[in-house]
Amino acid sequence: MEFINLIKELTGKKIFKGILLLIAFSLIVYHFNLIKNGMIFIVGGYPLSILGAVLIAALILLMKYSDNQSNRLVKESLDRHYKPFKISTNAVNNVYFTLVDNDKIENNYYITVQIVNNNELSAINKITGTISVYSRDPEVSAKRVLYKSFSVQNLKSRTSYRIDAFPVSRDLFNWSYFEIEIIDLSFKDETSFKDIKLQSKRIIKNTAWILNHLSLYDYKLGFIPTKYNLKWLKDKIRSIKNFIYFLCSRNVYYFSYPDDPQQQKSIIQSLRKDFIRKWFFRLLFGTMIIISCFIIGISIIQLLNLIIVFLQKLGEFISIHIMKV
Repeated sequence: MEFINLIKELTGKKIFKGILLLIAFSLIVYHFNLIKNGMIFIVGGYPLSILGAVLIAALILLMKYSDNQSNRLVKESLDRHYKPFKISTNAVNNVYFTLVDNDKIENNYYITVQIVNNNELSAINKITGTISVYSRDPEVSAKRVLYKSFSVQNLKSRTSYRIDAFPVSRDLFNWSYFEIEIIDLSFKDETSFKDIKLQSKRIIKNTAWILNHLSLYDYKLGFIPTKYNLKWLKDKIRSIKNFIYFLCSRNVYYFSYPDDPQQQKSIIQSLRKDFIRKWFFRLLFGTMIIISCFIIGISIIQLLNLIIVFLQKLGEFISIHIMKV
């Protein structure tokens, strides 16, 4: 292993990859007859196993693609609903605080609290206090879900400063209002204030969109859990299924029967064409589904048998040549 790492350091990554490809190609050429005999054995004994392997590989690639597309839809949903929302407290000497909900920082969403010094002349020398965020609670008037002390120094006039950023937790998600308790506030002009409480208005957040957002996550292939979000893939399958159902269903309806013989003839022709079309597609798709299921089933069975044969050969090789049993 040390020798390989030494070669990698001396040659560089690109040259080292080229050496590995050359070694792999030379091994394939050297064992060409063995590989050829193996392919002949697979094609002769298990011809449909290749189709099974291709189908499984295609399914994995399709699930990865679905995961990318589904996560893009999730991001679009978050960006659409997670728009920054600001609410401010009342002011003391033109100093107030602002809470920003859904504040996007490095592709993550936070609740941030800012102090705004709206004084035109005087800068803040120092301010200390606490931040309290409350949510609605059915049992009491409000429930405190965040409490944090802060201290800010030397804040110029007409300037804002972000005190802190809090990740959106389950408790914080449904916040209703926030309070600032100022312990001490002093300005450069020697004006000072102590023990003052500032409070924002109370809001009611509309969280109905969460139900729609949660429907964008689907990690199950049937009853089997996967690590891929299959929402996009299942939507496409559902669209194809609905289209096939439309082709195989009756599409011509008449709710009244005219007295005119010519119109009657036209209606009968339309109904006959619709009947023929409906049963044509039913037979077509039914036959395709039966044949496809049969071929896929046989290919999967042959692939499993081939894997069992391979494991048997591998176990035999390990037992004879390595463990020498």
